[in-house]
Amino acid sequence: MVEFTLKLPDEVLSRLESEAKRQQIPVNDLVREVIETYLDEDEPTKEELLADLRQSMIDAIAGRTRPADEVIEELRQKYPTNADNR
Repeated sequence: MVEFTLKLPDEVLSRLESEAKRQQIPVNDLVREVIETYLDEDEPTKEELLADLRQSMIDAIAGRTRPADEVIEELRQKYPTNADNR
């Protein structure tokens, strides 16, 4: 593994330290996770998320919707969990 030095404003470092403490992980692990997530090509970009949201709003306004209980049941079948048994 390569060691990398990064200069950060005090405010950014403080925020990173607070978040790492909240998650109970080392700051280095948090920074590595954030960078990996940012670079992950499978994650949608902000522009893609906004485009999907716009299309969803257009579909909803046009009445192209499905009942929520139908969608929830479909998700339960696709991703079974023990969440209902809590």
